[in-house]
Amino acid sequence: MSELLTFLPRPLLLNAGGRATQGTHIGLLGFTDEYDFVFEGSAVLLFVTDRLALAAEYNQEPSAYKTTPRIDQPGKGLVDG
Repeated sequence: MSELLTFLPRPLLLNAGGRATQGTHIGLLGFTDEYDFVFEGSAVLLFVTDRLALAAEYNQEPSAYKTTPRIDQPGKGLVDG
C-alpha cells in the first residue's frame, strides 16, 4: 500500500506492506520450517529543500531462535535442585 500525501507543505510518500518469510534475520542466519508474517514500511519526505530529500525505512525481523535457559538457576534451567 502506498500513499502520496500532498496536503503538507512538501509531498510525503508513505509505503507499508507485509510479507511471509521463512528466513531468520533476512536469511543471513538460515531458514526455518515455519512462516512468520513481518511488517515493512518506508517514508520519504520529497524535496525538503530544492536539492534534498529525506527517507526512512523499517523492516521487522523475525526471530525463530529462542533463548536457552540458564544452568545456574534452580528450577528455571537444565539443573533442578
